[in-house]
Amino acid sequence: DPAVEQPDKALALMANLAFPNEPDLQAETHYVLLQGHAQLSQVAQAEAALAALEKFEKFPQLSQAAYAVGRAYVEESKRKKAAGDAKAAVEAADRSARYLALAVQKRAEPRFQDFLWIAATLKELERYPQAIEMLRQTEQRFAAQAGDSIWDARRMIADCYIALQDWKGALDVFKQLVTKEPDVLVYRRELARCYENAGQYDDALREWRDVSQRAKGGTPDWYLSKYHLVANYCHKQNFPRAYEILSLTMDLHPDMGGPESAKKFKDLVQAKFPAEFKQKVAQLEAELAQGAKP
Repeated sequence: DPAVEQPDKALALMANLAFPNEPDLQAETHYVLLQGHAQLSQVAQAEAALAALEKFEKFPQLSQAAYAVGRAYVEESKRKKAAGDAKAAVEAADRSARYLALAVQKRAEPRFQDFLWIAATLKELERYPQAIEMLRQTEQRFAAQAGDSIWDARRMIADCYIALQDWKGALDVFKQLVTKEPDVLVYRRELARCYENAGQYDDALREWRDVSQRAKGGTPDWYLSKYHLVANYCHKQNFPRAYEILSLTMDLHPDMGGPESAKKFKDLVQAKFPAEFKQKVAQLEAELAQGAKP
C-alpha cells in the first residue's frame, strides 16, 4: 500500500481534503491526522491537529485525541532527555502533563482506568507529585466503584513516594498494603526497606526478620533479608549480632547466593564492620574454603 510506504505523503494528501458543510467528516479527518502525526513522532503537527479538532466540541473522541498527543510528548521528552537537551525534555514533559489533564477533562464519563493510565504516564515522566495528586483524586472519586483495583493506585502512590525518597509517605501506604495482603512478600520487603531508609532500624529489623522467616531458604528474598538484617545491626552498632547472622548465613550457604550476592555481603563487611570483626569474617571464610576442599 503506497500510503503505508509513504505515510508523510499520505498525511499531506489527507490534510488537503476539504469537506464543506460536513463537520463530522472534517473532525474525523483532523482525528486521523492527529493519530498519524503522533505515531510518526511529529508532535507539533499532532498538537496542531488537536487544536483544530477541539473546535468540534461534540466530537466523541476528544479525550482519546488529547491522550494521544500527551503520549506523543512523553516520547518526545524521552528523546530530548536521551539527547542531553534537558530544557527541551522538561518543556515536552510539561506539554504532556497538560494534554493528559485535558484528556480527563474531555472524557464524558471518566473511568477509573483513565485516571490510572494518566497517573502512570506522569510517573513515567518523573512528575511524582502530580502523579500522587492524580492518584489521590482517583482514590476519592472511585473508591466505591473500583473495588480491589483501588490498590493498584495505592501501590503506585507508594512507588512515587519512594522515588521522592519520602519514606514516611511510602511507609503509610505499605502498612495499608501489608494489612490488605499479608502474604505478599514484596509488600513486606518494601515496608522493611522504607523503615530502614527512614532510619527506624528497630522497625526495619522486625520486618526483615519477618521476610526472612517467610522466604524460602536460599532464595533471593532470603539472602536479601539476611543482608539487610546484618546492615541494620551495623547501623545500630551491634556488631556481635551482625556477625552472628552473617556467620550463620555463610555456614548454611557458603556460596552466599552467587557472585553478585556474595560481593554485596563482602562490600558491607568492608564498609561497616570494625577491624576485629573483619578478621573474624576472614577467618571464617578461610575455614569454609578449607572445608570445601576434597
